[in-house]
Amino acid sequence: KHDFLMLENTHSNKGKIIKATTPSEPRIFWSHGTNHQAGVAILVKVEFLKQVNFPADNGWIQVDPGRTAILRPSGQAGNVDLFCVYWAIGEGSKEFGKASMRKLAAKLRKPQAALKVMAGDLNHVVSKADRICVTSGSFIGAGDHGDEIDFQVMLVIPSGLAEWSHDHSTHSNSTAKSRIDRVYTNQ
Repeated sequence: KHDFLMLENTHSNKGKIIKATTPSEPRIFWSHGTNHQAGVAILVKVEFLKQVNFPADNGWIQVDPGRTAILRPSGQAGNVDLFCVYWAIGEGSKEFGKASMRKLAAKLRKPQAALKVMAGDLNHVVSKADRICVTSGSFIGAGDHGDEIDFQVMLVIPSGLAEWSHDHSTHSNSTAKSRIDRVYTNQ
């Protein structure tokens, strides 16, 4: 039914995917992290790739291996940029995330040149209401405001992206529930 699926935080490496048995459908494009973190992948129906001119030499771009990758099929019906992200958290992650955004922005085609679909774990929330403390029920997402501004300025506005709305949290732990996984498109 769907032409593609994007996965993040796969914890994949070459050894794991060699050992895994996968059918010929779908075709899987991997960008490995480590056994313990990161890793992104895009699964695409073979039939979808047959409809486009998928360049063997530069159609899969690992912008930041394990963190940011682009699949770039093109065809008579138009061009597509599918990009999957899993941006870092923890010590030094804000600067790493900004660097990843800059690298990705430099690789993207102009908004009118391709349909763009971005999905993944941005590891920051859009608004204060997107992170809720599980013990108090209070909204606690205000600390990510600067990250969201950087994201908007570097990627969303120049690429003509808009978020596909969903109101539910995508991450939960013992202290908070957050909406950090999102999908954007320029259509």
